[in-house]
Amino acid sequence: MTRTAWKQHMDELGLVTYGHRADPRIILARQHISACATCKARRRQARANRSARERRAALVSLGLKQTPYGWE
Repeated sequence: MTRTAWKQHMDELGLVTYGHRADPRIILARQHISACATCKARRRQARANRSARERRAALVSLGLKQTPYGWE
């Protein structure tokens, strides 16, 4: 799930995704996120993206370059 699709999902429900953690609207949004399958898919995708960026950064830091055949 893309970030745009997730934000649209949250907007349709009338939930906000920014602000202070003590804000009641944020508390409701966090409860929704922990129970919703759509939001879990977004968290899973975000985690995968973050891991892929870290792996790529590690390979680049080793001086490797990406080729069509892999990293050399």
